[in-house]
Amino acid sequence: MQRDVFRKTDAGHAEIRSRSLGFDARTRGLLILINGELTVAELAARVGFDPTEMLVRFVGAGLVERVASAAPKLRPAPPPPAPAVAKPPAGAPTAPAPPAELMPTDAAAAGGAAR
Repeated sequence: MQRDVFRKTDAGHAEIRSRSLGFDARTRGLLILINGELTVAELAARVGFDPTEMLVRFVGAGLVERVASAAPKLRPAPPPPAPAVAKPPAGAPTAPAPPAELMPTDAAAAGGAAR
């Protein structure tokens, strides 16, 4: 029942206006909160007590009606882990050294350029 959603009927709205049934503040406060959107669990969190027994009385008196049972609220899935960086296995061959013609000359490597 914790995921059920209730709404006031015309009689429930009339009771809010007229106060003819003489509900105490706690009971009346619960009836006021019933809006067709909050689940029983959400109502309980707001009023600070389990409203199940009062809801059964409200339904019996024709003040509220059950409109839905809300689907459980799911948490979003965590993001997938980042892919691991592949490391070559130990002892794997490495890339060959570049050809000598692509290597810098001694003068360029020493920081002096020929003019």
